[in-house]
Amino acid sequence: MSLSKVFRHTKIPSVGSLVSSLSNGIRVATENTPGHFSAVGVYVDAGSRYETPQTTGVSHILDRMAFKGTTTHTSEQTQAILESLGGNVMCASGREAIMYQSAIFSQDLSKVIALFADVIRNPLIDPAEVAEQQQTALYEIQEIWQKPEMIMPELLHTVAYKNNTLGNPMLCPEERLNTITPELIRDYMSIWYRPERIVVAAVGAKHEDVVELVNKHF
Repeated sequence: MSLSKVFRHTKIPSVGSLVSSLSNGIRVATENTPGHFSAVGVYVDAGSRYETPQTTGVSHILDRMAFKGTTTHTSEQTQAILESLGGNVMCASGREAIMYQSAIFSQDLSKVIALFADVIRNPLIDPAEVAEQQQTALYEIQEIWQKPEMIMPELLHTVAYKNNTLGNPMLCPEERLNTITPELIRDYMSIWYRPERIVVAAVGAKHEDVVELVNKHF
């Protein structure tokens, strides 16, 4: 099937960008700037504002699980891929998005998109790894609570948006850590990690190349 039948695209003249929608609902946005480097990100319409009392804290643990192995690659193999990309790859969760981002040499475009697709579509979510990340997160949370300049913005935001989903905490509450199970993480992903809620964005890459790779891997 030709790519023209798989996606539709529109040009945004003001910024010289292209945006396409694949047949499954994933959107691809690019801007082909000159240079030897590219920036690629996958943005999922998820995050703490989509959590319920039963799933509070899942996003925080989920972003820590991003590159801990998949059903197709062991944790060691995934780390080897990260190192081959220069290590400039990260995942972060916010209130309204979970972001997988990278800055790479342009020739590594296919490798990083394949990596992002793998960790998003085929996460292993090993129970031992979840337990380890719970302990790491506990240390992180305790450290942040000891630093007023770090915890104050979070508290102010929570108060400002009380009784609104934007007021949900970005940090997993300590008392919730042990309730974040692999099954809970998978359930959360099955609800929110859907094609129509995903945007793949790239700068410094040809639009047709990115669309073809996203269509192949996602």
